[in-house]
Parts: sequence; C-alpha cells; structure tokens
Amino acid sequence: MTNRQSALVAAPGSEERGRVSVPSAQVSVPQRIPPNPPTGSGPTAAQLLALQRGAGNRAVSRLVTAAAGAVGRHGENRSVRPLTVTGDQRSEELAGTLQRGLTRVTTEVQRAQGVGTGMGCVNGPLETLTSGALRGGYTVNDYLSGGLSWSGVSSPGSAGPDGRGYKVQLYATYSQASSLGVSQTMTHGGSNQAFLDGTAAYLGRAAGSVTNGSTYSEPVLNAGDPYAVTGWNLQYGSKSGGALPSLVSFADVPRAGPGEKGYIDFRTGFHSRGGPCMQDSVYRTWRWTIDFTPGKNVNTVTA
Repeated sequence: MTNRQSALVAAPGSEERGRVSVPSAQVSVPQRIPPNPPTGSGPTAAQLLALQRGAGNRAVSRLVTAAAGAVGRHGENRSVRPLTVTGDQRSEELAGTLQRGLTRVTTEVQRAQGVGTGMGCVNGPLETLTSGALRGGYTVNDYLSGGLSWSGVSSPGSAGPDGRGYKVQLYATYSQASSLGVSQTMTHGGSNQAFLDGTAAYLGRAAGSVTNGSTYSEPVLNAGDPYAVTGWNLQYGSKSGGALPSLVSFADVPRAGPGEKGYIDFRTGFHSRGGPCMQDSVYRTWRWTIDFTPGKNVNTVTA
C-alpha cells in the first residue's frame, strides 16, 4: 500500500492515494485508526474508511508489519525415550553415546521436517518480483479479502509500475501447514514533507509526526501478531493448484500522490509457526523510490 499506504479508501471524486479500498457502504465511521491496535486484531474496515475521511481522502496504502516472534513460534521438542541398559560401566558409557547420537539425529529430522499440529516452516531466501507475471498465476487482488481492494490496479497479474503506485510480489517456499505469518515495516529516507505527511495520514498520525529514518509498522497487518487474519493474506501454492506446491507469496501495491518525493524501505518478513524449523523467519528489504514533483515521474523498486 503506500507510503506504504496499504488500504486505499477513496471517496467519490477524491484522488486515490493508497493501496486498499474499502467500499463505503459496508462501514460506519469512527474517528481514526488507533496508532497501536490491540494485540490480536488489526484495523477494521470502518477504521480504514474513517482514516481516509479524516485525512483529506489520502489513500491508506500499506499493511502493518508484524513483530517477529509470536506465541507458538517455538513448540516443545518431541522427547526421545531414554535407552535402558544394564551391565557394567562400559555398557553404560556406550548407552550414553548411543543416546546422545539418537537425540542429535532426531533433532535434525525435526528441524528439517517439522513437527506439531498446524506447524508451518518457511524456507528462505525471501525473494522479490518487480516485473513480469506474478508467480503462481496470482494477481495482486488475490492477496486481499474481506472488502479490501487496491482500488483500480491495471494489469493486476503482473509486477511493475502502476500510475503513481508499484506492484510488488514477495515469495519463498514453505513446508508442512499453510500457517505462516507475515509482517512489514516502512522507513522513510530522503522524503519531502508531502511524502512524510502522506504516511502520517495513513498511520492516523498528525502531519509533521513522521520523520525520515524512523520505522513504522504497516497498519492493516497486525504488528503484535503476524499470524492474525487481517484481510491482507499470504497465498500458498499456485492459484491453479498444480505447479509450485511449496510456493508461499505476498503482494503489495504502495501508492503516492502528486508532489511527493523520496523513498521508503519496506522490510517484509515471513514467519514460521510452531517448531522447530530450520528458519524461524526470513526477511527482505526493498526500496520504493519516487519523484512526482512537477515535471518528474520517477517510480522504481529495487531489492
């Protein structure tokens, strides 16, 4: 979403600024999104719409990054039954050696394959796709549900520039259950005040409160629980259900407004659930650089 605005909520006649649109008919209007949503829940559609209305119709364009390390990330190791050996000291020493070896082998198998109900393991690296067809046959629209939308994305099945927005897909592989978590943060650099204030509006903060070099969580995701259901979703396998059975992917469409200039570093994370897994989390930082000041049209993503 953009400035990283995740949810674009544009009123009739207003300019689309952010990522996800929420139909106005489906929500009531509280004042604004709280800066720190309660753990276990993300902003509601009503809060997103309220943010748009209260911030000069600026598009809400990004999703909240979730903190790594949620409850249940590490499950208990499956115990190994001790060997029972009788006899002299030499036999007991041998038994101890065998037991240590069995424990080591069992642990390696657990780390490679995963154990536990609902356990899912992410396998890095986390990659970015910034041009061409999205992996798995998906469109950026497939990553949103519950009334959220990107509001008018063209060619949603491919990555790349989209007006003053940019379509990005992130992907890795996984094993076991499709129960991973996702998080994301954003950090401005070299951004002018217009760009900073756009992010402030998206976050429900006062103009002037967002600064270059400070890191903020994506408000549509749940920063306290990367596994929470927010409507901005990971997708598993391919859309057709055939190829790429181990694919796990995510998409974002940050969007900015006229007169904005600078860059945002987005740090996206995929998180294993349960455990132990070979990797608890994998991260990728990608930079969105824009210049939409008069006479300029710069819109790139690098990773």
